[in-house]
Amino acid sequence: MGSMIGKVIRERRELRGWTQEQLAHESGLPQSYISNLERGARRGSIEAFQAIARALHIPLAEIFQVTTQQGTEISVPQDPSPDIPDPLVGEILDIWPDLTPEDRDAVLAMHHALLTRYRRKTPKQGIG
Repeated sequence: MGSMIGKVIRERRELRGWTQEQLAHESGLPQSYISNLERGARRGSIEAFQAIARALHIPLAEIFQVTTQQGTEISVPQDPSPDIPDPLVGEILDIWPDLTPEDRDAVLAMHHALLTRYRRKTPKQGIG
C-alpha cells in the first residue's frame, strides 16, 4: 500500500513539474522523507499526508486512492455521507498505515461490496 500512496504522491508532484526538493520546501517536510514515501520505504503519518496534500493543492483523499488486486480503483470518500460521522473516516485514515495487507484488502472488499450493492439499488440518473 505504501508504494501505491507513494506513486500517487510522485504522480501529483510531477504533474506540477516539481522536484522532491520543491515538494519538501512547500510541505515543510525533509526531502529524504518525501523520497522514502514515494519509494514506499517509509510509512507516512496523517500529518505528513495532510502537509503534502496542502502543498500539492489536492484533497487529502486523493493521496489514499488505491487500486485493488482486481484492478478496481477505490478512494477514500471526499464528502462522507451525512449518516457516517466524519470522525469515523478520520479514524480509518489514522489506522490505515498500520493495517496489515490482509486487513486493508478486507476494508477495500467491504467498501467495494457496499458500493456495488448501493449502485444496484440506486438507478443512475441521466444528465440533462
